[in-house]
Amino acid sequence: MQNPHHNTLVAFALAVALTSCRSTTEYTPAPLPEDVVAALLAERDARTPPRDPLTLARAVTSMSAHGPDVRDAIARYHTALARAEIPTPWPNPGLSLGLEGAQGKNVDTNRVVPFADVSITIPSGDRLARQDDLHAALAESARIDALATFREVLLELRGRLVALAIAHERAALSDELVAAAEASVKTSNALVVAGGAAALDVSSFELDLARERGVALDTLASVVSASADVARLVGVTTDDLGDVSELLFPTPPSAVPSWPELERLVVTENAQLFRLRGEHAVAEQAVRLEIARQYPDLVLGTSLGAEAGERQTRYGLSLGWTLPIFDRNEQSIAQARAARDEIATRYESAARRIVSDVERALAQIERARERRAWLEHDVLPAARRHGDIARRSLEAGASGALELLDAARSLRTVRAEALDAQLAEHMAWLALERAVGVPLTTFPSDASLAPPAELTVDADASDEGDS
Repeated sequence: MQNPHHNTLVAFALAVALTSCRSTTEYTPAPLPEDVVAALLAERDARTPPRDPLTLARAVTSMSAHGPDVRDAIARYHTALARAEIPTPWPNPGLSLGLEGAQGKNVDTNRVVPFADVSITIPSGDRLARQDDLHAALAESARIDALATFREVLLELRGRLVALAIAHERAALSDELVAAAEASVKTSNALVVAGGAAALDVSSFELDLARERGVALDTLASVVSASADVARLVGVTTDDLGDVSELLFPTPPSAVPSWPELERLVVTENAQLFRLRGEHAVAEQAVRLEIARQYPDLVLGTSLGAEAGERQTRYGLSLGWTLPIFDRNEQSIAQARAARDEIATRYESAARRIVSDVERALAQIERARERRAWLEHDVLPAARRHGDIARRSLEAGASGALELLDAARSLRTVRAEALDAQLAEHMAWLALERAVGVPLTTFPSDASLAPPAELTVDADASDEGDS
């Protein structure tokens, strides 16, 4: 004879089991956007290229919306944030269902009876809170990485824009040199007719013209390459950049920042150090979590059933835990502490490298300034005077065409060196900006543009201990 309460027990236990096993979240497939290339090409063909001049502000706006490096970093942040926004749950309870039977000549009732055992794990200490703190620190570290990536890409973009401006300057200079070489060929042909030059002189001018045209082709290729570099960073095609021919150079500050100011900028603004601070915060929470895990969880167990062969109902209550006698999580705690110490070492090493980069950039700025001033104020005027003297001497018949050709070549060489010196000075300033982590020069009409303010941190913030 079966006890009706037993059937009720079985039905209730099965209902609990089926309810708990039902998924609370439906699966939704999310395939890769494999048609993105075709969509981008179709969008490019349908879009009207902008006619406005390219500025740093417009490039940064496009970079924020379409820049692949920035988008990737933001996607990583959203992934970490999705886990941090959900609190760490308690361990799921355990449920055991079964049947117990009895047989024999004295068994006349309850030959087969059901039973159910339920166990609940009760976390000890603050392990769940520490797990939540770790997830929050990971999300914050991912947010820091996104901001740092934005800053690094911004500084790289500034350098690419300077390189693009220099490429256009070189292309314009090359066009001038080609025109000057063509004028020299015409002059030499006129002198041949007048008897003031030989055919060999004319061939020298023609050879020089051919070389200048080859250089002009190289400069156009440099413009295309520099435009492609900018377009890649901001996530658009080169046609979407607009007019890049009027891109202006940034203006350096009137004086180089002092070492105390540079030190403050390095500590508070450098993206690499800021990332390491975020990683160190994660390592701190990892140490705390591993310390919390050394305390075992409590397991509360209950049982309900009938005694086979007897007219009685059985109840049970148990409390258990793992005795931390042999394994107290020492290995994981030691590894977490070592990982935290490793980040501290990396921070110190990065700081040493950054200080060296600042020193090298300062020296490069000083040398580049001196070389540019020397070329622009001394060498370039002298080369121009020499060219004028050579041309007047040729027209007066006091010298040959080869002397004028040499003077023209010298002037072109000096002008190219002056442009290279200008580029070297800009690149030295950009190297200093990368070292300190913040723009120091100012692009025209973009003086108010600055990296995200959230990247600035309190350099005096103290770290918490292990407890």
